[in-house]
Amino acid sequence: MRTFGMIGIAVLSALATAAQAQAIDASGRQDAREDRVLDKPEHEFVKAQSAARLAASLYDAEVARAQAAGTPPPSPPKPPSLLTFDVSAGGTWSLETGAPGHPASLAYITPGVTANLDLGSVASWKIAARAGVDGDHYLDNHQDQNEVRFDGRVTATHAVGANGAFILTYRPFASVAGDLGSTNYVTHRLSGTYDVSVTPQLEVVAAGEYQFSSTDSLRRLKFTLDAAYAFPTVKQLHATPSVEQVLQYSNFRGGTNLGRNDLLSQTSVTLEWEPGNKWKLDFTVAYTHRFSDRAGDAFDELDIGPQLKRRF
Repeated sequence: MRTFGMIGIAVLSALATAAQAQAIDASGRQDAREDRVLDKPEHEFVKAQSAARLAASLYDAEVARAQAAGTPPPSPPKPPSLLTFDVSAGGTWSLETGAPGHPASLAYITPGVTANLDLGSVASWKIAARAGVDGDHYLDNHQDQNEVRFDGRVTATHAVGANGAFILTYRPFASVAGDLGSTNYVTHRLSGTYDVSVTPQLEVVAAGEYQFSSTDSLRRLKFTLDAAYAFPTVKQLHATPSVEQVLQYSNFRGGTNLGRNDLLSQTSVTLEWEPGNKWKLDFTVAYTHRFSDRAGDAFDELDIGPQLKRRF
């Protein structure tokens, strides 16, 4: 299983490297798109890590209570599968002002599939890998912006105390045109993330990342601070409301963007519904504002839409 996972990551990285030779000069629309959607897969990965820690902590507390009461301990939780698949489909309506090459109002759908592989542990580090493909298909007359994305990730996670973790990540990423006829851009990212559960409801994440690319104008250094608060679950509906605030600073390191500095703020409200059998439905409203010291690169955007996901 581990050999299979490493082969998969190696193949994805090789494809991304080969695609670099075809990478075209990036327009402002590409870095603006990255900022609009932020790094949702990374956020979801961090939240999954936090949920696993919380479940383990609750189980340890139940065992301690059983021992103190002299009753049999609860059954241990089922260990996670080594290999899982996520299939998802989402829809977004976007209203925006200011971003380069982006219509003021548009709608698109985003289907995707992801393979997640647990590679075990090395010393005190848990190693995992992920490979996925998704894409945006625009409605109305904006099909020229259709995009397919190939995304890989290898992570090493080290526990920090009972409620925190430090995560090292390498991530190859490729964006191609919707008809697969040309490559938009390729990046390779290295990041370090500190994630801590301040309370069972409050999660805080701080991350630093350097993004390499053969497209000079996409090279940048990023720092992110993310705080998310989950309200109590409405048990009758199996639904959990949450609010999240993200601040992200970017310093561009090459090409026409050399020396450019951006500060992005995104506030979002999400309702998560988990009806069971590994189904999950999210509905999110997000407001994003990007400040920039480069004329024409600031924008405001309101995004509204659902996402349906199932794990296999």
